[in-house]
Amino acid sequence: MALAQQTATILLDEPTTWLDLRYQVDILELLQTLTRDHGRTVVTVLHDLNFAVNYADLLVFLKKGAIAGVINEQEICTPELIKTVFDVDVQMSLNPQTGKPFFMPFRAREEKAL
Repeated sequence: MALAQQTATILLDEPTTWLDLRYQVDILELLQTLTRDHGRTVVTVLHDLNFAVNYADLLVFLKKGAIAGVINEQEICTPELIKTVFDVDVQMSLNPQTGKPFFMPFRAREEKAL
């Protein structure tokens, strides 16, 4: 593995967008390796909630430009937080392999869609 620079911090904006599922997982596992085995700090924007919950050590949820919630890897992200941040109801189950939550949206709130 090689990076163009040996920077301590890597900033990424949606690094998995438009990739096939296999490559999304490959990228996220590579980022985990960079943080856990090489001591890098990786800050990334992800819009896929399930990937974020399963791969991040710390989640910061933003809503209207402000921090709406912070979850570390010892805490469980709740359906209530997801509803508050994204204005959507979700069904939560636990991934049997990781023990981390998996969210399935099932109904938007009563507000009119744009």
